[in-house]
Amino acid sequence: MIKRILIDPGHGGKDPGAVNNGINEKDLNLSVSTKLMSRLIAMCYEVRSTRLADIAVSLESRADMQKAHMSELFISIHHDSYMTPEPNGFTVFYNPGSIEGKRLAGHVENKLKELGQIKSRGIKSENFAVLRLTTCPAILIECGFMSNINDFDLIRDTSFQSVMATSISLGINNYCVIKDVEQWP
Repeated sequence: MIKRILIDPGHGGKDPGAVNNGINEKDLNLSVSTKLMSRLIAMCYEVRSTRLADIAVSLESRADMQKAHMSELFISIHHDSYMTPEPNGFTVFYNPGSIEGKRLAGHVENKLKELGQIKSRGIKSENFAVLRLTTCPAILIECGFMSNINDFDLIRDTSFQSVMATSISLGINNYCVIKDVEQWP
């Protein structure tokens, strides 16, 4: 049974991530992550975070925390940005070659698509350090584009963040339940 999950709010400290109208990605990441943690704890998972405040945490340290905690899933929360305002939607990334990471990404993407408020850009494999350096199924979610006015209006709204956190938690839980059933004799 999967019980231990590490949530990773991207960026932090001196690294604001993307910035739009004085709003830092690092703050949006922490807000969604905190809401996600609450939902997963309510589902009886043991949940930890790579950061609970506005502090800098290296990519290597994030992966080391996963190993030290023996987390069975690693979920990194981010918000995207681009040079032009056209790109929009959320994307769920997994490490190339990770079959379980791809399965987890699929479950989370399906639940986020059900929201119907933000377009899915699909699941994609990418060799991001936090996905590559962890030793469990890991995903990185770009929750929407800060550079797109429609996405930005949604992702900075705390009630939408709550709905998004709920959808992510339901996708994670679906993955875990199916994994448990597969391990039954």
